Amino acid sequence: MAITLARATFGLVVFQLSMLSAFAIYNDSIWVRDVSYDDLSSLDADNASFAVKTELQCARSCQGNTSCNSFFYNSVTKQCRLQRYVFVSAANSTVSDTGSRYYRLMSGSCPLEEGYIIDRLTSTCYRPVKSPALMWEDAESVCGAAGGSLAVLEPIERLDFLYNFFIRNREFYSYKRAYMIGMSRPTGMWDSPLPGGIPDHVWVNGQPVDFMATAPYWKPGAPDSGNSGNIGIMRHGKGFLLDDAPNTQNRRYVCQKVYRE
Repeated sequence: MAITLARATFGLVVFQLSMLSAFAIYNDSIWVRDVSYDDLSSLDADNASFAVKTELQCARSCQGNTSCNSFFYNSVTKQCRLQRYVFVSAANSTVSDTGSRYYRLMSGSCPLEEGYIIDRLTSTCYRPVKSPALMWEDAESVCGAAGGSLAVLEPIERLDFLYNFFIRNREFYSYKRAYMIGMSRPTGMWDSPLPGGIPDHVWVNGQPVDFMATAPYWKPGAPDSGNSGNIGIMRHGKGFLLDDAPNTQNRRYVCQKVYRE
């Protein structure tokens, strides 16, 4: 979908994108309002609220905080609530909150209409892909063609962001469904014995997986698929914790690429 956006130092931008509408603030940043959250507040929201006079001031506070990727603003109570994590569906746990509006950051490098979510802290954006499900190698090719790769979840802040995104967004809940990430055993080692019985997984950028740093995010006992645990996944049925699995079926997957202001 082609979209033309007006940009301004301060002020409203008038356009419609599905259920989204938007305004822009300084530095040409676009903050997009998700109207499916109008008059609702998420029970999974993080951070305490604080008082500001306008939504533009709330947006400016978010812009000035690299850990902030979205925010709630209530025009009745004048409360602003900055969010590290992103909400993409009102199917999540919500409560009535008259006057509340929810805004997400938009970027030309990571289009919202393509399903990207932005993490400013690590300058990364992610795209969870439900359909069509693919084999791991084909998913990596699709992500590469879009200018990125399957998700590389180190440093640990990347893994924390994607894990908490999945936990907070119920549209990705499906007990038997798993999302492939950019982790696998080294090329040429698939289905072969583990060296010394020790997992040897690497990220698609060639970086070895730091099992000590990522330990809190692994399914208990994992990686535990032995020689056949060729790829890395995150599965709702396992609380979106990391797991290893055979590359024997088409699965959903997560692409990532660099976020640019």
